[in-house]
Amino acid sequence: IYLKNIDQLNKSEQKELYRTMVRAPKNRVKWLASSAGNMEETIKKGTFLPELYEKLSDIKIHLPPLRERREDIEDLAHVFISELHLKYGNEVAGIREDAMTELISYDWPGNISQLKRVMEQLFLKTNAFYIDQNEVELVLKQSDAQVGMEEKYARIDLSGTLDDIEKQVI
Repeated sequence: IYLKNIDQLNKSEQKELYRTMVRAPKNRVKWLASSAGNMEETIKKGTFLPELYEKLSDIKIHLPPLRERREDIEDLAHVFISELHLKYGNEVAGIREDAMTELISYDWPGNISQLKRVMEQLFLKTNAFYIDQNEVELVLKQSDAQVGMEEKYARIDLSGTLDDIEKQVI
């Protein structure tokens, strides 16, 4: 069972997950969890249950953010284009060198999932055989706005009453 962004769970969800993991048959269920942040820091702050972390942390893999491994961006972009051909089947054959330079120089706050969304938008938007720099610049500006909105709304605590949540949104 894959648990994406486990650090986003609130305390009651963490406790319920821990109880579920303890009750699950040991040989039948394999757990895989990911988080965007530093889990040790999250535990020190008291926002993540140490016992749940211990249960999940048999093997730890640190994957640096995309901005720290820019050499992977070109390969990932080509993989996404290949996948998108299967999904949509348009005529895009690749990406121009200046457009790739633009992608490589971007900081990717949303990491690989953001790159994948950007590549899909570029793939669908492009009417030529190659994605060009102007399209990349436009889509990255739109992506920046979207990431900003996601960050803004990710901080809303949904554990209160509807009135409390409404006040946070307003």
